[in-house]
Amino acid sequence: MSSLDLIFMSLRNLTRRKMRTIFTLMGVLIGAASIITMVSLIMGMQATIEERVSRMGSLTTLNVYNYSNDPNVRERAELDDKFISMVEGWKGVEAVSPVVYANVKGVSGKYLSWLNLIGMKPEAMVALGYEATEGRMLTADDTSAVVMGAWAQGWWYNPKRVSYYYYDQGGVDMWNDKVEITFDVMYGEDQKQDGGSGQSNKPAKLHRINVVGTIRESGDERDWYIVMNADYLRQLIKEYQSTQGGFPGQQQQQKNPTYDRVIVKVRSLDSVKEIQKRIQDLGLTAYGLIDTLEEMQATTSGIKLILGFLGFICLIVACFGICNTMIMSIYERTREIGIMKVLGATFADIRKQFLFEAAAIGFIGGLVGLAISAAISFFLNTFGADLFGDMIGGGYYYYYGDSVSNAVSLIPAWLAVGSLVLTTFVGVLAGIYPALRAMRLSALEAIRNE
Repeated sequence: MSSLDLIFMSLRNLTRRKMRTIFTLMGVLIGAASIITMVSLIMGMQATIEERVSRMGSLTTLNVYNYSNDPNVRERAELDDKFISMVEGWKGVEAVSPVVYANVKGVSGKYLSWLNLIGMKPEAMVALGYEATEGRMLTADDTSAVVMGAWAQGWWYNPKRVSYYYYDQGGVDMWNDKVEITFDVMYGEDQKQDGGSGQSNKPAKLHRINVVGTIRESGDERDWYIVMNADYLRQLIKEYQSTQGGFPGQQQQQKNPTYDRVIVKVRSLDSVKEIQKRIQDLGLTAYGLIDTLEEMQATTSGIKLILGFLGFICLIVACFGICNTMIMSIYERTREIGIMKVLGATFADIRKQFLFEAAAIGFIGGLVGLAISAAISFFLNTFGADLFGDMIGGGYYYYYGDSVSNAVSLIPAWLAVGSLVLTTFVGVLAGIYPALRAMRLSALEAIRNE
C-alpha cells in the first residue's frame, strides 16, 4: 500500500466515528492548551521579573560595601584606592568607581536648600549607565562641574520667610543662577532657634558649583543626587574637616581614606558571580541586582512547579484518551484489519495506519489547543495585567513607571512549534500499543469472528 492510500484511509477512519474523535480531540486540545498556557504564564512571569529588575539598574553592576555578612571573616580589605586599582586589573571588569556621599547646604542668593551630593569617578560614569539628556557628562578634569539627577533640583526656600505653616519655595534655576554649597548645616539659619548648635564659630566657606548636564531618569538613587568628581568632593571634605573638626555623618579623613561604597561594572552577565565571589573572598559584601533577580525567581519557583505539573498531568490524561480511542477502534475494525491482511497489507502498513491516526489526533488537538492558548494569552495580556500584577511583582510597576512591560503571558515561536511536536509525539506514543495489537490480529480469526 502506498503512503497516500494509508493517509486517506486513516483520515476516513477518524471521521467514521465523529463524536468519539471529537471527544478525543477535546482531551488533547485541553491538555495542549493547559500546558501551553501554563508555560506561557511562566514565560511572562520570568520576562516581567527580569525587565522590572533591569529597570532598577544593570544586572552586571555590583555594589561593594566595607563589611561582611559572614561571621567567620576575620580580615577584610579596605575600600580605598588600592582596592580600586586591584579590581580594575581583574579580567572581566569593565569599570570601577568609588562613591562618596555628602549632604550639603545649597546657597543661591537669599534661598537655601538641602542638596545630596555623590562623588564618583567621571571616567566610569558612562560605563555605569549614566547618560546626559541635557548638556554633557563629567570629565576627569572637572572640579566644580556637576551633573544633576532628574529630581535633584532641591527644595529652595527663603529662611527669613519661614513659619510653622509656610515655606517660601524659591524658583532657583540651578542651570543659570549662581549656586554655591557649604558643609555648614546651619548656614543661613537662625541659630538662636537651634540653641546655638552650630558646628563652629568660624565662617563657613562657600564653594561654587556649575551644572553642566542632567542625568536621564532611571528610577534609582541617581535621580535624587547631584554628581561631582569624587576626588574633588573628597578634597572639599578634607578641607572642611581640617578647619571645622568634622561634621555629623562623615568619617574623619584618614591618611589612606576609605570610600562609602565602590561600584564595579562587569563586562558580561556570565562573569558577575565570579567577580562577586572574588570580592567576597576579600571579606567584603558585594551585592547586585543579579541577587535580587535570583531572590525573586526563587519566590516564584513554587508557582512555576505547580503550573508545569498541572500542564503535564493534563497532557498525560490526553495520552490515555488517545490510547483508549485507538483500542476501541481495533475492536470495531477487526474485520477491516483482517481483510487488509488478506489483500496483502503488511505489518508495517497496519502499524503506520494506526500510528498516523494517533499522530493526526495529537497534531490536530495540539493545533486547536495552540489557538485557544493564543486567545487566552491575548485576554490575559489585555485584561489580566491588573489582576495578576501583584503575583508577578506588580509593586515595581507603580514605582518605576509605565514604560515597564506588564505582559502576563508570552508564547514565543519555539513554544508554539514545540507544543505541536509534543502533542504529535504524545499521539504517536499513545498509538504504539493499539498498533501492536492490530498487527498481532490473525487475518482468518479476524474475518471468522466478525
